[in-house]
Amino acid sequence: MEDQNNKIIAPLVKKNLLVLSLITTCTLLVMGAGCDSVGTPLRLSYDQRADSSKILPSDPQQSSVHSAKMSCDHLAISSGTHPIIDSSVQLKIWEAMEAGKGAEGTELKNELLETLCSDDYTKKEADLGGTHKNYLITFKSGIQAIFKNISDHNKNFCTVEAEIGASIVDHFFDLNVVPTTIFRMIEGEEGSLQVFIPGAKNGNKIITRMTPREIDDLLTAHLKLDAIMILDYLIYNEDRNEGNWLLLPNNRAIAIDNAFSFPDHSTTDPFYPLESTSRIAAYLAHQPLVKDKMLNFDPQTLRSQLTPYLSAPLIQEALDRMDRLKLELK
Repeated sequence: MEDQNNKIIAPLVKKNLLVLSLITTCTLLVMGAGCDSVGTPLRLSYDQRADSSKILPSDPQQSSVHSAKMSCDHLAISSGTHPIIDSSVQLKIWEAMEAGKGAEGTELKNELLETLCSDDYTKKEADLGGTHKNYLITFKSGIQAIFKNISDHNKNFCTVEAEIGASIVDHFFDLNVVPTTIFRMIEGEEGSLQVFIPGAKNGNKIITRMTPREIDDLLTAHLKLDAIMILDYLIYNEDRNEGNWLLLPNNRAIAIDNAFSFPDHSTTDPFYPLESTSRIAAYLAHQPLVKDKMLNFDPQTLRSQLTPYLSAPLIQEALDRMDRLKLELK
């Protein structure tokens, strides 16, 4: 069994994809989703990973201000009647952005945000595996989202703030692989709320049923897996395993469970191992809008968007990684 699994994993490592690289056979098959995972760390030992206190303010008064900045009350959306939008709105947002229709995509996203901030919802526990509780929130419009509360999820070097930070970086560069994620309160508990996309299959279920040749073909042709690789470099995701990405029937890849990102490297190297710059360059050759954003982005704008969620040192490390990637691309 182990030999068979190694044959499946070998092409992934050979491709130098950070999306699924450096993962042992045992870890791939037994790890749960995101920070619920058990087993050996993928890249850094636990004592090298982020101290969650570096992300969350330690002063209770600061924490209150911190939370207020992240609430729905501070999102740039209109108030009033919540629009009727269907469950495909996230895909429509991505498609509009990729087609260069920024105004249309922004309008759709504002409508989505308004729904996510609505109080007209039902809540039930979602069985996503792992040890932490996750909740499925269903809004009147039909939109669904996964809620992760701080009390359950801000532990073991994972934070809901990192989930939101990953969504911000994804949206900022139009990578379009992370579902919209916001910070809000659900029934008295604060946490992250991420759009749930129906019809997506877990990468673990897909990869384990494919032959090495099929895996090779998938990774060679799948541009969105390259977008996930770029995202993981920028946010320094230490937990991208097969269970933390999804694939839709149209072969669109989605990056979920990003809470193990933006670790503290005050005593270690803050630069994520980037071995596939040629593959990134090839991807960006097909994505001129994304490439232009990466080469010409305003660091202060991104810093201001991340500031409510991450500490200044963690943001600076992320900006340093982005600068290094810019140099590689020029």
